[in-house]
Amino acid sequence: MKYNAAKIAECVAWVEKNGLYPQRCGATMTKFYQAMGIDEKTWRNWSKKSEFSEAIQRAREVFTATTVEEVSNAVAQAARGAEYSIVTEERRRDADGNLVTIKATRKTFHEKPDMEAAKFLLTNMAGEDWRLKQEQTIKAEAPVFVVRTEAERKKLEDIAEGQ
Repeated sequence: MKYNAAKIAECVAWVEKNGLYPQRCGATMTKFYQAMGIDEKTWRNWSKKSEFSEAIQRAREVFTATTVEEVSNAVAQAARGAEYSIVTEERRRDADGNLVTIKATRKTFHEKPDMEAAKFLLTNMAGEDWRLKQEQTIKAEAPVFVVRTEAERKKLEDIAEGQ
C-alpha cells in the first residue's frame, strides 16, 4: 500500500468514525488494518512518520469528543423521557393512477424518563446539590478480652498498668 496524502485522509476519516483504541472503546487495530488494506508492519512504518501519527492522534480525539457528545445527549434524552409520533397513511390509486391518501392516523408514544439516567446526570452535572450523600456514624467500644488462664490475666494486668 502506497503512503500518500489520500491514504492518510482515508485513515483519518475511518478513525474519526470508528475510533482506534487497542484496549478501550472503538475499533481494534485488526479492523483498522483490514479496512485500510494494510498490515501491522505497514502501520508501524507509517506511525514513525510524525505527519501520520499526529493525524491519527487528532482523529482519535475527534472520535472521543463526538462519542462523548452523542452519549451525553442520549443519556440526557433518556433522563427526560421522550414523546414521538408515527403517522400511518392508507393510500389508494385514483382513476388516473395517482396515489391518494384516504386516511391518515397519528399515534403518539411516550417514553417515561429513565430515573437511573436522571440520577447519573444530576450527580455528575450538578454534584453539589445532587451528590449521593452518605452519613456514617462510627461507634467505638473498648475491646473485650477473654481470659482463659492465670498467665493471660497477669499479662493483661501488666499491659493495663503500662509495664
